[in-house]
Amino acid sequence: MFSISYIVFIDFVYINNYCFNTDYSLMKSLQKLCLFIFLLCTAMTCEDEFVYRVSPTGFELTHTDNSGERPLAVDTSVHIKKEAYVLKVDLSLVDERGESNFSPDHTYQLDNPIKDIQVLSLDLNNNNLPIYKDVTGDFKCYQIDDKPGNYKIIPLSMTYIESVVNPTIYMALLNILKPGEYQFKVNIVLMNDNSLEHTTGRITLY
Repeated sequence: MFSISYIVFIDFVYINNYCFNTDYSLMKSLQKLCLFIFLLCTAMTCEDEFVYRVSPTGFELTHTDNSGERPLAVDTSVHIKKEAYVLKVDLSLVDERGESNFSPDHTYQLDNPIKDIQVLSLDLNNNNLPIYKDVTGDFKCYQIDDKPGNYKIIPLSMTYIESVVNPTIYMALLNILKPGEYQFKVNIVLMNDNSLEHTTGRITLY
């Protein structure tokens, strides 16, 4: 597509020079036609290069410590400060061919957008039966765009996500939970009402 745009641009320059001493109205018409085709090809090129249509099929969860420059994965045996705790969500995204090759140059448009993300804290009652408490409001959702020379943090809504810059979403704890041992269950609801869920191992926050 780039080559087509380039050829059209060269033709535009050539016609501009060739028709300089010919009929003025013909020259302007040809210029407008070539310019329209060039802009159209350029727009199609940008879409092909930067928009990658994918669908979520699952995800993995990782405990991370954000006390340094960026979140680092930690083992469940490590204790983490509440204000430094981040839950990392690695989405499994595939295109219509079932492939999952990703490039930092793309934006990933979700064919089946994420309608909601729920975070539940898992506790056990006296009979060792699971009790789930909704702690979604205790987390802030964001992405890290780490393209070379363009590092930035992108806030995300937990109620609607239609595109991502990469397959990784971070959920930072807002330091509301009490110190203790926690296990989190994340439920991702898609626009078609299908749900994806995953549960972490237990982690101690202080």
